[in-house]
Amino acid sequence: MTVSFTPINDSTTTRTDLGVTDIPGGRVVSSRVRSDAVLFAVSGAVDLANVELFGTTVSAVVGQSDAVIIDLSGVEFIGTAALSVLSDIDSECARRGTTMTLVVGKAATRVITAARWVPNTAPTASVADALLV
Repeated sequence: MTVSFTPINDSTTTRTDLGVTDIPGGRVVSSRVRSDAVLFAVSGAVDLANVELFGTTVSAVVGQSDAVIIDLSGVEFIGTAALSVLSDIDSECARRGTTMTLVVGKAATRVITAARWVPNTAPTASVADALLV
């Protein structure tokens, strides 16, 4: 899994890198894209081999930001362990008053639909749309 910043075509959006975490098979880069929003852009696979560190990295900002955006549009595979972690993050965000929005592509849509999971905030098709939530 690789997590990195995805550029946003919005002149009002600035990016500040918050940190880098090396994980087996990839890297997690979190970025503050607004004063109240943090973006995680994910590519590759999110599975049992890396989901724990991914979850820990994302969970670290819950409660420190009004919005957490997880861009899964570049993900090729999402295992059931990842869906469980995303559900836990979504629940924690709701408990703390943080909005978690998923940006989904084919792989994310497929696993979310198959599991019949309904996140607290409806998934979007783009980061720009997620910033409007």
